[in-house]
This record gives sequence, C-alpha cells and structure tokens, in this order.
Amino acid sequence: MANPAAKLPAVPAVPALPSVPTCLPNLPKGKALDQAKAKISQEIKALAAKAPQTPVVLPALPGGKLPAVPVDKLPKVPAGKLTKLPKVPSVLTAAQLAKLPVGKLPTCKAGESKAESAAPPKVPGVPNLPIPTSVDCSKVPAVIKNEEARAKQFNLPNGMTVGASHAHKIVIQSRAACEYTQELAGGLPGFVTVDRIKTPPQVTLAELASGLRMPGDFVSVNGVDTWQTPAHDGMLWYSDKGYAIRITGNNPATDALLPGIASQLRAK
Repeated sequence: MANPAAKLPAVPAVPALPSVPTCLPNLPKGKALDQAKAKISQEIKALAAKAPQTPVVLPALPGGKLPAVPVDKLPKVPAGKLTKLPKVPSVLTAAQLAKLPVGKLPTCKAGESKAESAAPPKVPGVPNLPIPTSVDCSKVPAVIKNEEARAKQFNLPNGMTVGASHAHKIVIQSRAACEYTQELAGGLPGFVTVDRIKTPPQVTLAELASGLRMPGDFVSVNGVDTWQTPAHDGMLWYSDKGYAIRITGNNPATDALLPGIASQLRAK
C-alpha cells in the first residue's frame, strides 16, 4: 500500500522575524550630557551671529517739529454769495467778447467746431483800380529806329517792315509802367512784336514776366539772362539802359526769326 504522506506538497519555510532590541542604547549622563547640550548651544549662537540683524525698535518720527497748519487763517468764503455770480449769456456780441478776459470766454458746445463758431472776417473785393497816370510814356524811345517803315542801323529779315507802333501804360506789381510797342510784318505769315518796357525800380525779370503773363524760365543767351517761353515764341531780358526788351511771334515762321532779331538788339 502506498504512503499518502509522500504525495503532499512541501510546505515552504517561514522567514525569520527581524530581531527587536530589548533595551535602549546608552545615552550620555551627567557631565557628558551637559557637554553635549553646551556644544549644541554654541552652534546655535554661532549661526545666529551670522544672520542679518533686524532692528527691533523703529526710529521715532520728529512729530513735534512738523509745522502746524493755521486753520483759522484760511480765507473764508461768504455763505450765500456763490449763487449771485453773473451769468454769461450763450451768445455774446463782438464788443462783449472783446471786453471779456481770456479765461471767461464761452466754450464750444458738444459737436460744435470752434472754427465754425466764429464768423470769418469779410474781406472786401478788390475794385477795378484805374491804371496810374503818374508816368509819362511819351519819353520811352522805340527799340528800332525807322524812317518811312524802313529800319535804321538794323537789318530786318527779308521782306519785313516796321508797321504799327504806339506807347501805352501798363501795371507791373501794382505800379505804373510804360511800354512802347513796334510790329514787324511782311514777307512771312504772321508778325513779330518788339516792346521796350520801362519798369518800376526793383522789379525782377521773373516778376516782370509774371506781370506780363509770360510763362517760361531763365536761359543764358550770349551771357545775358533771358526769360524764354516754353514754345520759344517769346524772349524777355533787361538791357543796359534800364529798360526791358521783349520780342514775341505769333506764327512758327516768325518764331524762328526771334533769336536773330534778339542778337541784333543786344548788340545795340
């Protein structure tokens, strides 16, 4: 017969329990304990000496030296008189506005522009002033001397003669001036106008051109500052006799003659 005990599994071994001390370690007693306490106390004091010192008592404020405010000497506002101030009307006349100080001028209402609140001053229109008659244009000499429509000491282009001529008054920079005009015509379509202009003093060539409604810019012709139109149909310059000379053409054929005529006039 088989043994039943041989078929049972083996029981695992129980681990050993940790050992528990049965007594406390030996602590210092007597003088040894006192020495340990003294050593710890010295370490605490050494650490405390290295820490930043914080003052326990705050400095006292100089309360007794502050100036006293004289409350009884402040100006007193009389009661009941604030409601009696004069009221500024919403609309003031120009005379009333002129008498008000700057701080009392009425302010604009919400959405109202300050520029619109004041009416712009009315500027009277410039009247049509008559041309001044204080100048004598009869003494302005002609540019080209002529006799019986033929030029003297001047070579006119082939077929051209001196036609109409006249002196008249003009206005330059709101001042009176004189202009003597001569017309050269014949041989070509169109004509050439030659003007001698006696201008007021201190009028520049650009101002003179503006007064004559002559567009253009400066060019140098034989060393002389000359005002020339963009279309090259007009030239203007100051002569050495205190006059300005202008030549203009009204046709491309006559415009081509202007540089030659101008050269002769500068040489005179």
